[in-house]
Amino acid sequence: MEDQPKTGKCVQAQVWPKLKELMRSLEAVRKRWANLTARSRGQTGQTRHDQTEQQRITVQRSTDDVEDVEFQLELPSSTVLHRCAFPLLRLGNAREKLEDAKGIAVISFNKEPVNSMNLDFWKALKSTFEAAEADKTIRGVVFQSTLKKNIFTAGLDINELYAPSTSEERLKDFWTTLTQTLTSIYRSRLATVAAINGACPAGGCALAMCCDWRIITWEGSMGLNEVALGIPVPRNWCELMMKITGQHPAEDLLLSASMPQSTDLRQIGLVDDIVEKPEELLPMALERLKKWLKFPPQGFSITKRHLRDEFAKRWVGGIKEEAEEVWRAVSDPRSVKALDVVIKRLHGAHAKL
Repeated sequence: MEDQPKTGKCVQAQVWPKLKELMRSLEAVRKRWANLTARSRGQTGQTRHDQTEQQRITVQRSTDDVEDVEFQLELPSSTVLHRCAFPLLRLGNAREKLEDAKGIAVISFNKEPVNSMNLDFWKALKSTFEAAEADKTIRGVVFQSTLKKNIFTAGLDINELYAPSTSEERLKDFWTTLTQTLTSIYRSRLATVAAINGACPAGGCALAMCCDWRIITWEGSMGLNEVALGIPVPRNWCELMMKITGQHPAEDLLLSASMPQSTDLRQIGLVDDIVEKPEELLPMALERLKKWLKFPPQGFSITKRHLRDEFAKRWVGGIKEEAEEVWRAVSDPRSVKALDVVIKRLHGAHAKL
């Protein structure tokens, strides 16, 4: 049996220094938040390239002493990287949930306003996930959004797919980077959970499908809706959805560019569970990971490899071919015309804000 606490004075002597340290940490977070707010106010009205400087992807890791670890990312020099105490405070009860979640990392997307997935986003996510993968103390990862709006991600940045605003070389670099990121998540030794808050179209859906488990908020929606934009859904994305939902449901969703709501998503198996409130996502994700992590790691990782390696190898081996196929699709005059309409509509919506 464990030793019992001895007396009130003894307990007080142990707790008081920790309480003082916590108060100092909270004060430091308050000051950092004030600085971040002031800085963000000065960043309005920037160009598309300047907006990449606001991109932040942070990683939280729980250890025995609840030490918070941040992976440094190669982002523009003005990018604000914050300690994980900042999003933890925003998530409220996630702090106490993390204390007994040893070996779990939380990767947070906070690229306002909608986590658009441009080339910089995918490069940052790739390096972040590789760092988590290389850290042998980490066995599980949660992907979440910490945006102000209820959006996991709005999907691929349309400017990366709009031929007049890009080039064949950049598009292929973009597609290679995002595919390397997706396949590394899909075949990872790590247990992965997508905690989906709100809308999750296209590229966000592809990321979620690469995870081992998906949970979504009640009002959330998700799907691969590229057909509505006049763009074919990438071949391997189609196959991945078929593996999850089955042939007929995948055909129905993909050909109709559907974005099903949470209950329909669970019925077809595209998500595994639903929560009522966004703040319930992370605790549920951590509980799921802790169930997996109580088993020895080699059984989980090797079995996952048996299930996924054949498709993953074909996907990785076909990156160049798929990138060429995507370029042919987006540079087709009909696709350019369709995307031109979408971009004008988006610009009109922004002008009204």
